[in-house]
Amino acid sequence: MANLYSSVGSDLEPYELTNADLIAIGKLVRATAEIEDLVNGWLSQVSGIPLVAINHLIGKAGLASRVGLAQKFAQARGPNSLLIHNGLFETDRFRSIFKIRNTVVHGALLGLSETGQMTFLVSDPGEMREDGSVPNIAIGVKQKDILLAAEMAEGQIPIMETALRLRAWRAERRKQVLEPHSKSQGRRQPKQKPPQRSSPG
Repeated sequence: MANLYSSVGSDLEPYELTNADLIAIGKLVRATAEIEDLVNGWLSQVSGIPLVAINHLIGKAGLASRVGLAQKFAQARGPNSLLIHNGLFETDRFRSIFKIRNTVVHGALLGLSETGQMTFLVSDPGEMREDGSVPNIAIGVKQKDILLAAEMAEGQIPIMETALRLRAWRAERRKQVLEPHSKSQGRRQPKQKPPQRSSPG
């Protein structure tokens, strides 16, 4: 078995995520999903490419790729757009939020460290070896770290909506009627009026 590394050595004991842990992870996942939606909206705005076309072109691209592409379009658009982009997405806060999100979402739970950290096994592409292989590292987080990241992410959503001028776009989209997909079997049924009761005799 290959060696695993972390910032500090530690023995691990078996651990199962508690309901409180799962709730904290769920809060973080929901908040970061909203931020990813804002990244897509911003990429559409600075590139001038409709969102549906972006989804077709780079729908499977990772967040880092989409943020990087948006930065290039923002730079081409002008210094003000680049300043807005970097102030929101090229920050330690943004990277910290998504590092914890990626750890708890994509990592394999190894156990609990001696310091009480839930320890996850994750790949670290930033440390790619000369042979092209990507090392696995162990990252430890506490429940309070996950909750803090979730709170920071939730706080960033209205800030991003305002700075990127996407609040109206997101609000308008929520008003859309959901139509059935062309491949779906059923069709949306019209609302039926409740049956009228007969008058008492």
